[in-house]
Amino acid sequence: PFNSKIIQYSGWSHPESKHRWSLNRSSSIQFKHDNQKLNGFLNLQIGTLGEQEIKFSLNGHYQGSQIVNSWDSNLTFKFDTNLLNKDTINQIDIRSASKVDNKKNLEKNA
Repeated sequence: PFNSKIIQYSGWSHPESKHRWSLNRSSSIQFKHDNQKLNGFLNLQIGTLGEQEIKFSLNGHYQGSQIVNSWDSNLTFKFDTNLLNKDTINQIDIRSASKVDNKKNLEKNA
């Protein structure tokens, strides 16, 4: 829910009717977990302007990345449910890097 009082968005635009834009290369979502059993999957519907690598972390623990290159992509990230904090704030971090950014980093570190 884009206008939820229990979920906080940081690094995102104001909600539009069907989506939010990330404002920078790094955005986060903060939420409380209320002891419900979770299946360990995060499903994201993402649109990009060009090829990007999307990286997902939960509470500071990197969980994986996927490449996206379309306006309407569905990504599923598996995560370890033991990383969730019960009754305190949890944070999902989503970072993106374009193909050009990745190439520059590889050249810089070579």
